[in-house]
Amino acid sequence: MATITKANTKKGNSYRIKISLGKDQYSGKYQWHTETFNGDKKAATLRAKELEVQIANGDLYQSKGNTFNELVEAFLEMKKPHTRISTYKQYVGSLVNHIGKELGNRKTDELTPEIFDKFFNKKYESGLSGTSIHHIYKNAKTCLKFGVDRGLLKTNPLDKVPLPKRDKPELNIPNPEQVNMFIQDIKDRSDWGYYVTTIAVRTGMRRGEILGLKWSDINFDTTQIHIERNLVDVGGTMALHRGKTKDSIRTIYTGKGLMNELENWRAEQEERCNAFYSRPLNDDDFIFHNFFSENRDYPMYNPSSMTSLWNKAQKRLGLEGIRFHDLRHFHAIQLLISGNANIKDIQNRLGHSDSKITMDTYMRYIPEDRNKKVGEFADNILAINERVIEGEIVQK
Repeated sequence: MATITKANTKKGNSYRIKISLGKDQYSGKYQWHTETFNGDKKAATLRAKELEVQIANGDLYQSKGNTFNELVEAFLEMKKPHTRISTYKQYVGSLVNHIGKELGNRKTDELTPEIFDKFFNKKYESGLSGTSIHHIYKNAKTCLKFGVDRGLLKTNPLDKVPLPKRDKPELNIPNPEQVNMFIQDIKDRSDWGYYVTTIAVRTGMRRGEILGLKWSDINFDTTQIHIERNLVDVGGTMALHRGKTKDSIRTIYTGKGLMNELENWRAEQEERCNAFYSRPLNDDDFIFHNFFSENRDYPMYNPSSMTSLWNKAQKRLGLEGIRFHDLRHFHAIQLLISGNANIKDIQNRLGHSDSKITMDTYMRYIPEDRNKKVGEFADNILAINERVIEGEIVQK
């Protein structure tokens, strides 16, 4: 029921309309819609009835009174059972450690595009990378969309804020000589570390993808490797995940050289399996099964152990700054330089979801002399004399 009272204004007839919106589920307090109506009481009464109809139909937005932190709490509770540990921790980092510290106590109804503009500008000024700000934005937008879907706020303010651009990473790509130095150094100290490294060099696979391989994923006859799992270590907790996207689940070809290496490694693993478990090695066994592991759920070599091996090799070789992940970039660049693969080939091989990611990452690292050769070829393109005979191209 609306309350209509005479308003003290200098504009003549004005009335204050006040209507209850019900009790707020968070504070337990009643909320009210109030507005000043300019006109006589009869017109104000008609306006009050219009508002009552809007409230009854749900057309007049009712502030829920919840803070951003309360929204985040509800969002994380919903996400936790269905989200990977690593992804969940990214949500916590973005929503709690970044936005929550500055805007957490603000009511969600008060969050405007302008507030978020200022927030992201401050993050840029603090020196945070564009890529990190990009991730914070995307996680925040997902959380606010959840709030809209649940009726906790009317609109998503980030719908009107442009997505921050990610930084183009400056890659520290090793040359073939440096890669060979790493391979030899690790081979002298760790058999499993050597095989992980040589797979990375020859396939461009991620560290976790290599450690998540099973023998059933290797087809020695067709020289193919099927990739569908990723072993991750998040804060000391290991977990085995299925490929993050449909593009990361893929099958790639390799050569006989790597297949021969894997056959040698399988023979070594076969001996250890017989010694430790008194049984033959199965196709369902992980390629990098750690027979000394006490972790029964994930008896594979830990991704952080591979990083530790690599970091020690860095220091011994004086090549600090080259990461294990840079072998993935090395693989892609070498294929592009060779002319045996195009951007689409690299995208499929590396499991990128978009060829633009591949283009942005690698095209600027193609040596200038290769671009020069392309230019020279194009300059003489009309001198190429070809004719078609019976469907075959014959070059004169």
